[in-house]
Amino acid sequence: MSAGAWRQPGEPSFLTPDMEKEYRKVRPQVLERWWETLERDGVVVFRMSVVKTALFAAGSWAFVVGIVMIFAVSPLATWNPFDTTGEGGVLQFLFGLLLVAGLLLFSVGVVMWTFVYPVVRPRLAVSWWGVQSVAWKPGGLFTLFSAPWPSIILVDGFHTATKWPFPDTLHVRINARGHGVERARPVRVRQQDTWVEYQLNGQLRGRKREILAFLQQVHVAVRPEE
Repeated sequence: MSAGAWRQPGEPSFLTPDMEKEYRKVRPQVLERWWETLERDGVVVFRMSVVKTALFAAGSWAFVVGIVMIFAVSPLATWNPFDTTGEGGVLQFLFGLLLVAGLLLFSVGVVMWTFVYPVVRPRLAVSWWGVQSVAWKPGGLFTLFSAPWPSIILVDGFHTATKWPFPDTLHVRINARGHGVERARPVRVRQQDTWVEYQLNGQLRGRKREILAFLQQVHVAVRPEE
């Protein structure tokens, strides 16, 4: 199987410019290494990236501390929309609401990346049988998503546009249906009519574009075009 042959049966030849760029950045040597591991061991396991988790945790803590410091050093009158002394006003009040929303958002990130992810340690196993995403809980592992290759309809990627200076986010998505599909109830697993859509965790080791290409490569090998 060629490391570059990752496009799957039935996938249209047209790709968005963003996805074309993603595929051009895929390193063939990485796919070859994963493919060799799959042929040798029968499974490739993508574990949680400690570096990614630590960076996200540090960034969340930085934002939380920064927002708290802004509130700590600013007088209460700054956030009063009815203030007539010149210290506050409607714009400052709206900015304060934005800071509160940011504080809530990044506080959730602090909890997730500092305490949750290091404990549950999500991982993805890609084997000749199919794809299985699991995490840890007291008492053992539990399945987030599991599907054999015959039940997997499509593996693809798409971008979520963000504002400068943040880059667009690449998401890797698996669509599956059938009796062999298992799913938990986390945020990234949802029912879509007759099939299940699962988005890969962004905290896994490896670049998402290369994990996407590898999944498509294995999908092609297991379900060749007729």
